[in-house]
Amino acid sequence: MVNLENNGIIQLIPTRNCNFPDQKSNRYVETAITFTLSTIAASSLLDEFREKLGFGIKIVIVGHNDFYSQREELLKLNLPLISASLSSLPYFCSTHTNISEVHKTGLGSSAAMITSLVGSLISYFCNSTSRNYTTTVHNLSQFCHCLAQGKIGSGFDISSACFGSHEYKRFDPSILDPLMAKAESGTITCQEVLTVVDSTNKSWDNVFIPSKLPPGIFMRLADIDAGSSTPKLVSKVLTWRKTKPNEDGLSAKKLWLELDFQNRTFISLLRKLSGFSQNHQLTYDQVLSVCSKMKAKDWTSIQIDIMKVTARSILETLIALHNAFQFVRKLLRKMSLLADVPIEPIEQTELLDSCQEIPGVFAAGVPGAGGFDAIVCLTVGEESSVKVEEVWKNWGDGSIVGPLLARESKDGGVKIVNAEDIDGLKNILDKF
Repeated sequence: MVNLENNGIIQLIPTRNCNFPDQKSNRYVETAITFTLSTIAASSLLDEFREKLGFGIKIVIVGHNDFYSQREELLKLNLPLISASLSSLPYFCSTHTNISEVHKTGLGSSAAMITSLVGSLISYFCNSTSRNYTTTVHNLSQFCHCLAQGKIGSGFDISSACFGSHEYKRFDPSILDPLMAKAESGTITCQEVLTVVDSTNKSWDNVFIPSKLPPGIFMRLADIDAGSSTPKLVSKVLTWRKTKPNEDGLSAKKLWLELDFQNRTFISLLRKLSGFSQNHQLTYDQVLSVCSKMKAKDWTSIQIDIMKVTARSILETLIALHNAFQFVRKLLRKMSLLADVPIEPIEQTELLDSCQEIPGVFAAGVPGAGGFDAIVCLTVGEESSVKVEEVWKNWGDGSIVGPLLARESKDGGVKIVNAEDIDGLKNILDKF
């Protein structure tokens, strides 16, 4: 049930569900619904909003299988932990437990859920599909996610859910600080929320530059089934950065800036590689073919005719990509040690090093905030990508690394679609 308070903020009134007597509240869902409906109420004619709300709304939230570990599902079906088994599962499998108990795979499920929930409510009540719609969805989702987490994070998960793959610069936290304080104290009004999150608010200084992997470069993700708490990991790192600015003769700020430089270098090299693929496709494909058959650490031994300047430049770019990522891993391990946080745990290091022994694998690391929940590998050529899974399948007792089906999204981001256009979604909705 919903109730519109004097300050314009929607109040959710929970009702007992006999089918789920032990169901706990979900701060992420409740925050998204509360402030999205409140913002909509402030931005449109209140009578019109009340009329639509009066008909009642049914919200069905489902998650892609890759957001949650499917190990238990595969175990019940006596299926091995491989991609083929995952492909055989029905879409949007049940988690068989409360969301607070489910094993996540570290792909930003809470951000994706909030973004899709905010976007769907705005679309339903406002019939908006414009560019301004996406910007408003982004701004409001950032606020809801920060409020649900209890802090202002990097915002990258929300930005990715809204805009797809991109290079990112965070918004100034001061945009949301006052709003967060008022929300926590219970003095916030819906008009204040609307003013801050509206697409016309020029205070938002976040930057997103669309990006994608170059042709012939493939990404593989895996679940380690021991999901880490991103807010806790990040909080410990930030505490270290603030309280121990100079340790072991290494400035925290200097390490931070060096990591940022190497990450930007890596992105720049990917863009450079994309340029070669567009302007010198034949030579580009030939160089990638050679590199896919050799370990990345041995690429420096590849002999290319000195006259083939373009081929040499492509090879040097690939070598630089590999080296930049190794530097990133080195800095993350150093940060792990100094901050006493498992950004790249030793168990992950051993696995990642083994992955990089596969011909064609030039980058293997822990995505996002790091920890124990996932790993990512980038390969030259699809054959190398397939060989990565062979290593995962045979790692330990064979139950440690679970491949995910997720691949790079070419046109990701929030969008309005028909249920029939999403595999398996219509069947799920028909059950409610």
